[in-house]
Amino acid sequence: MDVNAPTPGEEVFLHNIDKLNIDLNQVDMVVLSHIHWDHVGGLSAVLERHPGLPVYVPYSFPYEFIRRVESQNSPVIPVNKPVQICRNIYLTGELGSGIKEMSLICHSGQGPVLVTGCSHPDIVGIVEKAIDIMGKKLHFVFGGFHLGGKLEEEVNTIIGHFQRLGVEKCGATHCTGDQAISMFKEAYGDNYISIGTGKELVFKYELKK
Repeated sequence: MDVNAPTPGEEVFLHNIDKLNIDLNQVDMVVLSHIHWDHVGGLSAVLERHPGLPVYVPYSFPYEFIRRVESQNSPVIPVNKPVQICRNIYLTGELGSGIKEMSLICHSGQGPVLVTGCSHPDIVGIVEKAIDIMGKKLHFVFGGFHLGGKLEEEVNTIIGHFQRLGVEKCGATHCTGDQAISMFKEAYGDNYISIGTGKELVFKYELKK
């Protein structure tokens, strides 16, 4: 057995990268939302191809994980509070009291875009935090909303919060659940963006002089 061979999860991740013609040399940094294997499992394979990439993680990430990343010559930056990591890109910092997680915010010409991992700390709370950080309503929210198994009434309440908070567009995937995804599609109509592996989203912004 080759102990240095990629794990099955890494093999799938690398297959998708190659299939999509993604050049890892164009990647400047990595942001991890939370510790679950399906969100961190491909990292070692990425760092094998592109060593030295800085990796941003929630503040409470296990030391053993951080040590493994640093052993691949990549700096690890634990994030506890909201922070700007480069032009127009922000992190919410670690949120939640159970499964701790952080999300990413991208400023676009149409307004802020929120990217979530699984939304374990509560998707509405994450949206509210992003609005507080950016000081304005969100143009687009997408990622996992963690609504699988939620009752229809609960999902309708969450959709109502989205609309009350002024979220213009959304796209739900991963742990959101088929029923909740269908409900968001119906509620948002043309402003619902289907999300999945291989989907490319381009956000434009104007540089301030």
